Amino acid sequence: MSQIALPNTNAGLFRRIAAGFYDSLLLIAVYFLLGAIAVALNSGEALSDLAAVSLGLAVFPFVAFVFYSWFWLRDGQTLGMQAWRLKITTQNGDLTLKQCLIRFVLSIIGILCCGLGVIWILFDGQNRAWHDIASKTRIVRLQTH
Repeated sequence: MSQIALPNTNAGLFRRIAAGFYDSLLLIAVYFLLGAIAVALNSGEALSDLAAVSLGLAVFPFVAFVFYSWFWLRDGQTLGMQAWRLKITTQNGDLTLKQCLIRFVLSIIGILCCGLGVIWILFDGQNRAWHDIASKTRIVRLQTH
């Protein structure tokens, strides 16, 4: 079963949030795995508060970036995006690591700004969030044929 992008159908807010929720569950599982590895490397003892905070601040954002970029660069879809039939596209068809970094950083900034960067989809005539605009990408809905 092949999938094609519907003409002029950038994904709306609900589908994006739903796909993001699915992906967050997968990312939490990855974080649990990292925590288990960290405890195992610490002779089975829980990490100190300082070690846990350091791990969170240093490793977790990097892991999230690797998680998303790997999926985006592989086929333009995370698992959540596959479930909700969404795909990242660019004007020239080739998503770059730089575009992934721009999307990732600006999506975090947009969420930290009380979600305004994502809610912007409701006000943009093309359903684009801040990170879509800045990275020159768009999220399209796919139609199954």
